[in-house]
Amino acid sequence: MQARLPNFVRYFFRRPTLVAIVSIWLGYATVAGFVIGVDPYDVYPWGQRVSIPKNFAPFEMIRVVRVAARDPQTELVLIGTSPTTIFRQADLAKAYPGYKSPWNVSYHGSAGTDRARTIDQFVQYSSAKRYLITLDYFYAKPSSEVRDSYPDFQYDETPLNDLRMVNSVAIKAAFRALRSGSPFPDAVRTENQENGFREGEKRRYQTSEKMRRLAGWIDQYRPTIATPSSLRCSQMPLLQELLTQTRALTKKGARVDILIPPYSLGLYYEWAGDPLLHRGGGDTLLMDQIAMRRCAVLGLAHTPGAHVYSMDLDFALASDLGNFRDPAHIESQTGLRRFVSMANYPELELTPENIDSYATQIRKAVQNYKLKNSALPFNSRRD
Repeated sequence: MQARLPNFVRYFFRRPTLVAIVSIWLGYATVAGFVIGVDPYDVYPWGQRVSIPKNFAPFEMIRVVRVAARDPQTELVLIGTSPTTIFRQADLAKAYPGYKSPWNVSYHGSAGTDRARTIDQFVQYSSAKRYLITLDYFYAKPSSEVRDSYPDFQYDETPLNDLRMVNSVAIKAAFRALRSGSPFPDAVRTENQENGFREGEKRRYQTSEKMRRLAGWIDQYRPTIATPSSLRCSQMPLLQELLTQTRALTKKGARVDILIPPYSLGLYYEWAGDPLLHRGGGDTLLMDQIAMRRCAVLGLAHTPGAHVYSMDLDFALASDLGNFRDPAHIESQTGLRRFVSMANYPELELTPENIDSYATQIRKAVQNYKLKNSALPFNSRRD
């Protein structure tokens, strides 16, 4: 029978290496066909729309940005990074009850460039009426960064790039989507993963050793912590892109509220001193952040429907590290409730009229900061 096979078939089977290569490619094509056919992340127009239980998936959200952007039911979207991953759909609905089907598109490790790509999906596809977008520290950086695992290939217009979606994560997601309609693990597992992550960060940070190190940095950097910034608005390309996207969203008829996450007053000293947390600001970190916030306020001053909010002047909250799981992430329940609903308080809005007073108060509070942590007995021993 083998003698009857065409020559090219005999040629093929006599070469094990060629057989192995073709088998691998056929296997890959089969898996790729399965994943792309199921379309667990709603990249294509076919198939059943995926379901995201409670829209809460801080470790998975980067893969379903377009799902959120194309959701015709949603009227409110929060776009942020790790300080806002804690908020559930119910938190947004309670804070802004006039808006249906809210989404929290926040994920850990967000960086400037991938955040811009995320927002761009909403500029292109979303019909939401209101957006909450966090103005994080990295918008003051002159260089662009992107989260290594961000699947930008899902959000471009090059079909061949979609083949990069075929990996172990997507295969599992496809099977889950077929079984339950959602590409994500069950809600309990997702909740436990987020809570465990936050508790681990808090446990590692809230120690007397960490506070002693911070006390040393406060003494060391206090004379230089308010070194003037040389940054100009034009030197912050990430911020300029955010402002452009904000204007684009308002032109679609949406309201956009820019929320500055509440940082502790100790953050500026910790980031200046700890090389593992250093954010590139050095002695000008504080004033760079203030300059960035001023540029945002002035840059949106003539954009109807755009607003900027900050609760950093709540010094009772910002001065006490017991309210934070680390210097940049608030954990106080009172603070979190105020954070998520910040745009409901006109007194927290930053405007061209009050931005100079705000900047002066923040600078003086940081310069005069005395370490406080109500969660630890460290202060009483120090005093």
